[in-house]
Amino acid sequence: MDSFQVDSFQQIDELIKEYLLFRGFTATFRSFESECRGDKDKRYQAEKIIEELYTFITNSDINGLIDYWKYLDLRYFSRLDARFFGSVNKFEENLLKYYLVYGSLRTTQQKRKEKVLEFFDTFGTELNGNSGWTKWFGLPFSKDPTTDPNYEVFFTKQWLEKFTISLHNFLNAIFQNMPLPSLICFNLDRLHRYVLEDEIQSLQNEIDSIKNVKAETKSIDTEIRQKIKPFFLSPSRSQSTTSNKGLVVNSDNNVSKSPEIYADDLCLTPISEYAIDNSLELPGEDINPFTIMNQEIYLEHASGISLAKFSHKGNLIASCDMDSIVSVWSYSGTPVKCKIDNLNLNVTCLEWESRSDKLFLIGTDERFIKIFNKESQSIVHEFQTDEHFPRVKQINCSPVEPLFACSSSPKEVDDGLNNFNGSLITWNLKTMMIQDKFIFDPSISKTSGLPVAPIETLQFNHNGQMLVTGDRAGCMRIFDIRSFKPIMEWSLPKVTNISPSKKGNSLHTLSAKVYKIYDND
Repeated sequence: MDSFQVDSFQQIDELIKEYLLFRGFTATFRSFESECRGDKDKRYQAEKIIEELYTFITNSDINGLIDYWKYLDLRYFSRLDARFFGSVNKFEENLLKYYLVYGSLRTTQQKRKEKVLEFFDTFGTELNGNSGWTKWFGLPFSKDPTTDPNYEVFFTKQWLEKFTISLHNFLNAIFQNMPLPSLICFNLDRLHRYVLEDEIQSLQNEIDSIKNVKAETKSIDTEIRQKIKPFFLSPSRSQSTTSNKGLVVNSDNNVSKSPEIYADDLCLTPISEYAIDNSLELPGEDINPFTIMNQEIYLEHASGISLAKFSHKGNLIASCDMDSIVSVWSYSGTPVKCKIDNLNLNVTCLEWESRSDKLFLIGTDERFIKIFNKESQSIVHEFQTDEHFPRVKQINCSPVEPLFACSSSPKEVDDGLNNFNGSLITWNLKTMMIQDKFIFDPSISKTSGLPVAPIETLQFNHNGQMLVTGDRAGCMRIFDIRSFKPIMEWSLPKVTNISPSKKGNSLHTLSAKVYKIYDND
């Protein structure tokens, strides 16, 4: 039993004694205390029971050993399932053999012979015919049983340790699965609750300590910002002579980071993105609640990165560049795990198999969906979409089944195939076959009253029973995976006058950043 249960037995015993004395049951108290001192169950501690058994052996008390084993057999072993009776018999047999081994080591040859003969005179009739004891009848006549092939293994330290550990585990397994009285269960719940409350209080203290440190850091940050602010906003500073790109030399001949290139060391947003004006304040610290905890630069790709996808376990990243070269790497900065540069196709989407980091799927604009095995570093299977919809738009894997869904569309939006706007297919990764297929054609629009267009995004829900899709026409649909029919659909409101987003430089490196979100409270 674990320490909780052992402590609980001791506490309950003391509570019962206290109650008996309080009630004036002195005779019962003395009887209870006497039985506690002679507790044969040893508060259900396996090591104490084994210690008691070995005490009988060291005292050469064979009758006490047999009586105590019979008590354990009646109290526990006889209540076990019949399939354990063989193990119980084997433990009893080895216990008696250890009695003979111990007696043989502690006596002279003559006394050993007498001791062993005494044992067999008492139990020989019971043991006769037992195949496990046949050779042991010759023990009294062995000159040196420690070197006799019939007995030498039993005289080794390794045999005794193995037997002790096995018996200990056997008793522990019985005690752990033994039903406990309600009083003990109640006390165990109480003890566990106290421990849990202590752990919660300890955790709360740690949180309070972190908040205090955070508050102090915030105060220091504010003070530093107040000191740094004049450096960037002062007119005299802004008119300093620029000697090199990224460096500003002030009148004191000190070199510092240029505000046009770098933000101050405490703010993620470059200062150049804000108007530099004496009348304007620097953005407050709540503008960007993220802080970069670490950053690793991965320089494998030679062209702009078009796709990047974390594995579902979060240990790996699959990335693809404008040359359709796919690589698998770790965000921790370790070398590239594998690289695929012979696809000869335009990669349109990536997706990891949801139940492991072993497989990931590559969608292309030429009908192919390729299954890549990271361990063998090879394409293990290829799927093909309908010839009318060669461009694979999106892939998403079920979180619970070996299943993935993909949407595909015509290669060009205006290719004249007005009768077909796209397809939605589910594939089974075990059978490598199509499971279900849904075609978006004008008849769908006539039935629902909503326009149809190629699907731009799709996602399984948490249990993989539903799939939500969003198409180019602004329509959302939820599919039941079992029937593979839309069970709900609606159109999003039209949004106009949206300014195009600013285009940045094409990416030739991939940077993995881990953020910590601070609680501004």
